[in-house]
Amino acid sequence: MKRGILVLLVIMMLFSQNVLAQDTTTNLSPDDTIDVQNYLENYMDFLINKYNGEITKEELMQAALKGMMSSMDKYTTYFTKEEQQSFMESLDGSYSGIGVQMTDGDEYIVINKVFNGSPAEKAGLMAGDEMISVNGESLKKVSLEQVATKIKGPTGTTIKMTFRRNKKELFEREIIRETIIISPVTYKIDNNVGYIKIDSFNSNTSEFFDEALVYMDSHNISKLILDLRDNPGGEVQQAVNVARKLTKKGLITKLDFKDETTADIEYYSYNNTLKYTTAVLVNEWTASASEILAAAIQELGGGFLVGTNTFGKGVVQSLYPMLSREAYEKYSKQVGAEVIDANSLFYNYGIMALDSEISGWSKMTTGHYLTPKGRYIHGIGLKPNLIVEPLSLNGVSISSLMPVTGSVEYRLDTESDEIKNVESILKFLGYEVDEPDNYFDKKTNEAIVLFQRENSLKSDGVIRQDTRELINNKLQDIVNENGDLVYKKAHWIITH
Repeated sequence: MKRGILVLLVIMMLFSQNVLAQDTTTNLSPDDTIDVQNYLENYMDFLINKYNGEITKEELMQAALKGMMSSMDKYTTYFTKEEQQSFMESLDGSYSGIGVQMTDGDEYIVINKVFNGSPAEKAGLMAGDEMISVNGESLKKVSLEQVATKIKGPTGTTIKMTFRRNKKELFEREIIRETIIISPVTYKIDNNVGYIKIDSFNSNTSEFFDEALVYMDSHNISKLILDLRDNPGGEVQQAVNVARKLTKKGLITKLDFKDETTADIEYYSYNNTLKYTTAVLVNEWTASASEILAAAIQELGGGFLVGTNTFGKGVVQSLYPMLSREAYEKYSKQVGAEVIDANSLFYNYGIMALDSEISGWSKMTTGHYLTPKGRYIHGIGLKPNLIVEPLSLNGVSISSLMPVTGSVEYRLDTESDEIKNVESILKFLGYEVDEPDNYFDKKTNEAIVLFQRENSLKSDGVIRQDTRELINNKLQDIVNENGDLVYKKAHWIITH
């Protein structure tokens, strides 16, 4: 609950003390309050009495809150306590578990990545392994979120799991959970130019970024390529920390809030001179906190942008812990005001609600941010100094493609997110398919059969391991032959 009383400002996600005193007491007149409360109570009673199924008033209330918030904008939503916990873990950059990334399969969740040095790697788990059970409980048709919750737990505790490999071999493992620290930063040196890629801005980013700079300094590197392509954002403070290493003195960004009781926030860089010249790689999925960093480098004179126009997410969200109905009634009587969120209860009245008194969390758009030059880029994005389109064939950009993962077999009439990726790759390779979607239709089947026949595979239209691997190999061959056009252009410019 100590973390629960913090308001989380997100650019996708962003922390700040300044907004914690925000008052969110209601302004309805007594008559209005009674009317609304009576209507909702009667409506829920009506549903419970008429619905031929099991539903509780609390479940209906959660659904009503989700519905209200989903009607506002796509960044505003209502989290259950479990969803909020998962959201916070994505910010923390660490969690206690076995160290795998997972994806949906036909019946079971499938491992698509095993982290180096993780308990999963020590247990011999591999990408493609299906998760069959945990502590004797079947995981068949269990959602990705539920599986993630079941396999996470306190560091040092043991979990017993059953896996299936290659659709036939069942095996069990007892795995001791460890703290998994996720590094979103990778780096290397290429012909006297440092390359640093940041996948997201979690709570570890600036620490790992500083580690990368130490490595660059040890090799006397002063020219950097910073890759922010496909980076959806993260904690703004982490983006600011990185910006302070790469920009000249000046305003990095300003957060401007609608509510006058919430103080606007300004972040500054303090460098009179710069150690590095930076080329920043951006694309249409460079968003949010990544755009704050990219704009600061572009406008404060630390470097230049190369690639395509960025996403254009310039709004700020705040995350509030919401009191349950019972707690709302209890504390409203106690303080003599209608207080709906636990933050206001604590910062305005000095009362800390119990974790059990929090029903869920509201994440809503509360403001926007501005670039160093005062630009509002929401829905507009950043225009690179040099526009370079990535390799595109047959109307498909290579930046939109991912290797085909997992061990699930796909065939005619199956549905999966992976089908869309397969169809996109096939189109990229020159095969005739309809507009890529999640459905394995007849045209996709014909394209797979032709691909298999041309490559001396069993031509039955089923995507199994051999077909999956060859599709990935063909894609990689084209990448190797053409290279990363955006990276190559940035490297040439920064060295000439």
